[in-house]
Amino acid sequence: MAMRNGMIRISAYIESGEGTDTVEFTTEGRVSRDKDGCLLEYTESEVSGMRGSLTTLRITGDKVVMHREGFTSSVMEFVKGERYQSEYTTPYGVFTLEILTRHLTCDMDAEGRGTVDIHYDMSIRGLSQSVNRLTIEVL
Repeated sequence: MAMRNGMIRISAYIESGEGTDTVEFTTEGRVSRDKDGCLLEYTESEVSGMRGSLTTLRITGDKVVMHREGFTSSVMEFVKGERYQSEYTTPYGVFTLEILTRHLTCDMDAEGRGTVDIHYDMSIRGLSQSVNRLTIEVL
């Protein structure tokens, strides 16, 4: 599974009790494709609020697993109609993170180019709740 460099465009829409926010940026990342799916890696920018964190996405059929390591650490698993719970580690402590995936589409070609679109509800126990849409496009 050889990794290649590629441009990755990330668009995130977040709606919470505090209002709405949209984050969009394009960054260079690494992409690979094997018989099971795609692997994407990119470094978060200051725009995302997680500057320097490494984000890795493993895309396999109807499932996306996102790992973030850096300023904050988390694992998020997205499968349409399913809930996922994990720990969200921050400099301020560890919190329980819960995800409910409402919609998930993955359209990746044999070279690992394409789009992942995820609509999900997220709750960080004791802190916040939000409705989210994350679109990742590999160019």
